[in-house]
Amino acid sequence: MSLPEMRAHRPDPSAPSKDQLDDSLAKDLDHWAHHGIGRYVVCHEAKPVGLCGLTRRPGYPGWNLSYHLHPEHWGKGWAGLMARAMVALAETHTKEAYLHGLVRPANPASARVLEKACFTEAGTVALGGAESRLWIRALGTART
Repeated sequence: MSLPEMRAHRPDPSAPSKDQLDDSLAKDLDHWAHHGIGRYVVCHEAKPVGLCGLTRRPGYPGWNLSYHLHPEHWGKGWAGLMARAMVALAETHTKEAYLHGLVRPANPASARVLEKACFTEAGTVALGGAESRLWIRALGTART
């Protein structure tokens, strides 16, 4: 996430410091240790394409689905592939009834990815001091 384009829709789009990166890695490792699931680095031909994963976000239903792509891979179907893979993982690895995704209004491409993955827009929330759209998807028997 060192490129400005990859941080543009984060609550704080400034470049993270080394301490912030270390803290983020420690939180990811702790998440894996506590939940047995987390964020993945996605590679193609031995090169990173981006990140995706399932994480807990207190106050939101189920697992948070996230994906972040290197700009050279935008518009090539990677985000949809990652979203579908995380939905399939949630279906088999968790007992949760729902997944959620959070999208900034200025990122309509991300909203389209969630819509294609059968998420439904469920309202607006404040995240990191800025407006985000909450998207929800039912899993397993909770689906209608």
